[in-house]
Amino acid sequence: MIFVIFETELAPDDRATFDQAVAGATAAVKAAPQGTLAYEWFADATGEQAIVIDIYRDVAALPPHSANAGPVMAEIFAIVDSKLELYGAAPEAMQRAMAEKRGATYGGPRIAGLA
Repeated sequence: MIFVIFETELAPDDRATFDQAVAGATAAVKAAPQGTLAYEWFADATGEQAIVIDIYRDVAALPPHSANAGPVMAEIFAIVDSKLELYGAAPEAMQRAMAEKRGATYGGPRIAGLA
């Protein structure tokens, strides 16, 4: 499995646009999950920080997920400061690509869990 943690900070003026984009991305993933096991968004009480936790069955789940949610996620990337972390069975090529494209860091392989 591959785990992605995407943390965001946004300006209060961008919250309505952000919420609309999150709803669009979630609807796109829900309509065609294809190996996306979890796609969960959370926000703090101020509304200025949010996090999404993605869990993918394997690397084959990423292209369909990107095709579905990618266009809306571009709207989110345009209005937030973000930090992206990868964990689990993320191949080295994926780690490099995400580091170059989004500044992602790789936190390490999975060593234990329930899923």
